[in-house]
Amino acid sequence: MFERFPCRAEIPFALGVISGCACRDLPTSVAALCVTAAGFLFGRRTGAVMLAGLLLGAGSLRLHDHLGSLRRRGLPERRARIAPVLECTDARITRCPGLPPPGSFTARTRNGARIAVRPSDASPLPGYGELFTGSGVFTPSALAGRYGEFLSNRGIAGTWEAEELRTVSPAGCVPRTLCRVRDFLMERMLSGVSADRARVLAGTLFFGASGGFGREMRHVHLRAGTLHLFSISGMHIAAAAFLIFFLLRFLPYKAQYLCLACVMTLYALSTGANPPVVRALIVILLWCAGRIFLAGKSSLELLALAAALMFLHDPGLVRDTGTQYSFFITAVLILAGCRCGEIRRLDLACIACLPLSREALRLRRSRERNWRVFLAAAGCCAAFAAGIGISAAHRNLILPGAVFMNLLLLVLIPVLFLLGGLKLLLGPLLPGPIFGEALLSLDRLCAEGGRLMTPVRLIVGSDAEALLFCAALAAALSPFGKKLRAAAAATAVCLFSLWCVRPVFASPAAVFISGAPGVHPVIAVSEPAEGLGFIVNAGSPDMAAAAADFLASRGTHDPEALLFSSRSPNEAAGVSALLRSARPRRIRLPEGNCRALAEKLLLAGARDPASGGREEEFIKIFAEKNRGRLEYFDPGSKLRFCMEWKDTPGGRLLSVNGGPVRRILWGSEQETVVYGF
Repeated sequence: MFERFPCRAEIPFALGVISGCACRDLPTSVAALCVTAAGFLFGRRTGAVMLAGLLLGAGSLRLHDHLGSLRRRGLPERRARIAPVLECTDARITRCPGLPPPGSFTARTRNGARIAVRPSDASPLPGYGELFTGSGVFTPSALAGRYGEFLSNRGIAGTWEAEELRTVSPAGCVPRTLCRVRDFLMERMLSGVSADRARVLAGTLFFGASGGFGREMRHVHLRAGTLHLFSISGMHIAAAAFLIFFLLRFLPYKAQYLCLACVMTLYALSTGANPPVVRALIVILLWCAGRIFLAGKSSLELLALAAALMFLHDPGLVRDTGTQYSFFITAVLILAGCRCGEIRRLDLACIACLPLSREALRLRRSRERNWRVFLAAAGCCAAFAAGIGISAAHRNLILPGAVFMNLLLLVLIPVLFLLGGLKLLLGPLLPGPIFGEALLSLDRLCAEGGRLMTPVRLIVGSDAEALLFCAALAAALSPFGKKLRAAAAATAVCLFSLWCVRPVFASPAAVFISGAPGVHPVIAVSEPAEGLGFIVNAGSPDMAAAAADFLASRGTHDPEALLFSSRSPNEAAGVSALLRSARPRRIRLPEGNCRALAEKLLLAGARDPASGGREEEFIKIFAEKNRGRLEYFDPGSKLRFCMEWKDTPGGRLLSVNGGPVRRILWGSEQETVVYGF
């Protein structure tokens, strides 16, 4: 059974590197050793190559952890005000007129640590490669909850809320020239495009300048399953490579691939060089090298080499969601393409045996047309299925309707790339309104699709389940025996069914998050069976992020409402951190004058914070200076409970439904108490 698997050195080596880079604790190390031991089932050579990759990956992880601790020296371990000198490393910042600056960008300290900078609205942003300084509050990634985990996986040590940024020294010649060329091309493409939304979409779609791509636009395309279009990825690199390669056909054979490699490298650097871009760039560079030196490699082998190189350079990318999507979905698409290609060859071989006639040619054209539609649908379904396990593990939305949306985009996106290429070549000669209206049509289509889609609520027991689902899906498409493929497909279907059923039988729960004295507690209520979730207060970024993580872990991604227990604007200090992971449908303010609180919410990006009345909610809040009570009653599920708390010098006293009183001591760390009902 295993002898049929055509396993060359690249694939087992990449699997070994991935396993080694994931060895952060004892359970993952044991799992990595089990995976390596399983490699010996395919042969001694395969097992030895996997073991070598495992050792290299584990060594690279330890080395990068040591270097990371050295780079973070000088950065505070708690929230503190600092005034460092940083170098801007974010190529998304553009000087193109009409494009707003990004809300945050990445920079590097003198020690080499990367941080995310959140400037004030009045501060002009530095250019790529410039040294700048300022003052502001730094928050380590370890204190930012789920968002902090996202930053940490990308090698970012924390966030810095900066004020009054000042440039210390200009950028070097190469970064400055590269960004100027990029901005010139962007201005040429946007000439004649008057709609601000269309300009933002074009800058984000083709150049990765996502400054104006705000939270509202991101939410629209996230709900439509089309957010991947607006982050420069392998699809953009492939489209640009195809267009450039077509323009270079007049050059000699080897010169074509050499020029293509140079141009694509410059394009990848100018768009920010995020992990999907680097993955696609490495694949293209290896493909060009193979063409120049006449050494052919399959797509799966090139992808495995790209994965091994990237993870050895930065082992933290193994835990990055975008990188996992990029590599696994591409691998599943390659496997699915190979399986469909085998069936297609067998089908068309029967038609090729027919005598040459007009009817035979008509039949062949009809069958080829049907196969193109089938392959497009199979590719969208394979990409959606490949993303289920990763999305479920990271508690993201699962949108079955995204398959249909991406099928529609297979027709619209090539037209947009063609119009974009013509706009670059012709400039003002191509009317801007035509190009802008095509972009706005894409935006309207995605907005309508997002409204019609209903996300599937999943609850995953552990990361091991998600890993088993991904392995079973890959095995179901691999060239194993029929029995093994059928067993793997059945395993994937059973796991997905289990994740869908769990929310129906999951019991409701509430979380009480207590912070420092004088800060009201953050409370979150989740009813998975009803699809309901509520959040009370957002006192600090850490507490708000913890509340959003609690709801996401129980399959609730969009809470029904965000409520506040007092009119103080301090209760909304963590709204920005909350909105990164959750998006409440309604925001209810206390009775009375809440102007300061509403302004704080609007500045954080909340929509319509004063809409509706509190009488429609299932939650009643009674808060005094040192005492509070929360009553919850859901008529649909008959869930009813009452929380009471009292602040004392020794800590916060908490009682639920008149039960035993629990003392939560004051301290530097917040404490989270979960109650099940």
